[in-house]
Amino acid sequence: MRWERLRSLLHRGVASGIFPGAVAWVRADGETVFRGEAGYAQVLPELRPVRPDTLFDLASLTKVLCTVPVILRLHARGLLHLDSPLSRWLRDLEGTPWSRVSLRQALAHTTGLPAWRPLYLRTQGRGRDAVLAAVGAVSPEALPGRRVVYSDLGILLAGLAAERVAGQRTDVLFLEHVAGPLRLRDSRFCPPPPLRRRCAATERGNRYERELAGEAGAGFPWREGVIVGEVHDGNAYYALGGVAPHAGLFSTAEEVARVAEAWVEGSGWLPATLAAEARSDNAGAPGASPAVWAGCSTTPRRSSRPSGALPSATPGSPGLPWR
Repeated sequence: MRWERLRSLLHRGVASGIFPGAVAWVRADGETVFRGEAGYAQVLPELRPVRPDTLFDLASLTKVLCTVPVILRLHARGLLHLDSPLSRWLRDLEGTPWSRVSLRQALAHTTGLPAWRPLYLRTQGRGRDAVLAAVGAVSPEALPGRRVVYSDLGILLAGLAAERVAGQRTDVLFLEHVAGPLRLRDSRFCPPPPLRRRCAATERGNRYERELAGEAGAGFPWREGVIVGEVHDGNAYYALGGVAPHAGLFSTAEEVARVAEAWVEGSGWLPATLAAEARSDNAGAPGASPAVWAGCSTTPRRSSRPSGALPSATPGSPGLPWR
C-alpha cells in the first residue's frame, strides 16, 4: 500500500542517517489522508522524538507560504503592482542598479541579484533600512530579466516593498493574509520560549553560515549552541530580528500541507490568474532548469536552508517559480 511505503521511507531515511527526523502529511479534497513521523526533533544534547505537532524552521518555504501570498493579495487590493519598479515603494533603491527592477522580476528571481550575501556582517542590529541599503549596494550579476538566479536578496526586496506599502512587518502581514484566512494556529515567526520544546533543532552553532561568510566573518559573534526555536538563516536572525520575507517562518507539517492545498484548490484565497502564473515553471528562462523551481536543482546554490543535523522540514514546496 502506498501509504505504508511512505511510512517505510521515513523510517529508512532516519536509519540511513539522511535526516534525524521527519513528518509527512498528505491532504486531498480538504481532508488528511496520511500522517506519519519518524525519528527525532533534536539529537543534541538530548534525544527528543519528533511529533505530529513539531514546529519546523521552514527556511525558504517562507517565501511561498508567506511572502508571495501576501504580495498577491496586496496586488489584488491595488496596493502593489507587479510590473512597477521596486523603487516605487523603496525610494532607497533610487540611484542603485536595482531602481528599475520590477516586483514581478523579484518574484521570478530574474532581478540580476546574486543568490546571497552575508548582509548581517554590516547590518547587525541596525534595522531594516540598513539591510535595504546593503542590498542596494550589491553589484549585479546579470541584467534584470536576462537570467534566473534563485535569490534570497530579490525576495527580500519584494517583501520589504510589501512592508512599506502596508505599513506592517512581515509577521503581521502573515497573520492578516495567510494565518487568518486559512485559520492556521501554529504557524508563526519567532516562536516564544514556551513553544521551544515543540521546535525541531537545525544545527549546532552557525557552522554553515561561518563557512559561507569565509574570512569576512572572522570575529563575528556567531551562535555556538544547538539552534532550536530560532531561525537558522543568518540574514533573518542577525540582521532582521528573526522576521524576514525570505526566511523565518515556523510551522507544522499539517499547516504546510494546508497552505499548499490552498495554493492549488482555487478557493478564492489568492487571485486565480496570478496564482496560476506563480505555479508555472520558469524552465524556459535563461539559467533555469525544470528542477530549480521544485527545490531540487543539481546546481549548487545558496538559499535560506539549514544544513547539518536537521529534521526534515515538512513537505516540499508546490513547484512554484515565485519562491
